[in-house]
Amino acid sequence: MFEENEAENKFDIKEMLEPVIKGVKKHILPIVLLLVIILALFVYLSLPKPASLTVRVVEKDSGTPLKFMSVDILSASGDTIASDSTDESGTVIFDSLPSGQDLSISIESDGKHSTTSQPITLESGSSDSAKIEVPLKLGASFSSSTIAGEIGAGCIGTFPVSVENHNKNKAVQIALIPASSKDAVFFPNASYSLNIPPKGKKSLNISVSALAVGSKSKSGGKISPKLRMKFTSKTLTFNLDIVEAPKIDVSPSRTTCKINTQCKEWIVLKNRGKSVIKHVELKKLGETELANAISIKDFQPNNIPPGSQRVFELIIPPLSAHYLAQLQLTADNCATATVLIETK
Repeated sequence: MFEENEAENKFDIKEMLEPVIKGVKKHILPIVLLLVIILALFVYLSLPKPASLTVRVVEKDSGTPLKFMSVDILSASGDTIASDSTDESGTVIFDSLPSGQDLSISIESDGKHSTTSQPITLESGSSDSAKIEVPLKLGASFSSSTIAGEIGAGCIGTFPVSVENHNKNKAVQIALIPASSKDAVFFPNASYSLNIPPKGKKSLNISVSALAVGSKSKSGGKISPKLRMKFTSKTLTFNLDIVEAPKIDVSPSRTTCKINTQCKEWIVLKNRGKSVIKHVELKKLGETELANAISIKDFQPNNIPPGSQRVFELIIPPLSAHYLAQLQLTADNCATATVLIETK
């Protein structure tokens, strides 16, 4: 009896599934066809679409549009994909460029400007734009691309920079500016100018500031600000180690001279820091009658080792009235000490 029931159940299940199987067989072809269409549509939509690109070519720094400049669109392998020239406004438009690939925009030199290239990747079906700044060919260069040295924390250091003019028959006017807004904080002067004769070379002193600009300007840190030759891409990097700021003192810090009497005083200048003081600048300030009359003898301001001292003589001629003045001594554009001078 149990076997009969099992056979009946199998028969019932077969009868129940039979219309389902027939339905599936009947509609299998349309279902497969629909799936193929959906897959093909997905593949089609996933394919990269051609893109357009508007290129504007201008002169570096001045922003002057450069007309009739030859512009090439190159593949990653260097093959030319498209080529055209800028119009009167310095603009050229490229249509149907490949998207999703590493391309480069190449600007050919016109003799006055340098050859320039810039990488770009276009999005599928996009209309992109690019602004290319083309440097001038000035025929000048920095004598060295880097300058290494030390600067006291919180101080302003001075470093010599040389620029050469390679033109045989033409003088060049050169302007040196911070390479970027981040570099600008390290240069107290916004720009420097040089007029260099043909095949000539000129040098100037550049001031670099190590005033507190984050942890890099603390003792033991490093800064690497850059100057750039304006209208070009040529840069000069200052690789500077931040050392402890110089420390100096003077003795005596005050001297008094009687009216109508000549006075002489030996002044002791001492380096109390941990680094060699490269240079001490001396200025005479205060009432001009006394400041201009003061004379200094045996002053040796350069290369003072740590713990060492320099002795110089201060001479005050006879003066007939009461005056105040001071000597201001500044070590490496940073540490300052003063000597107050009075006649009475």
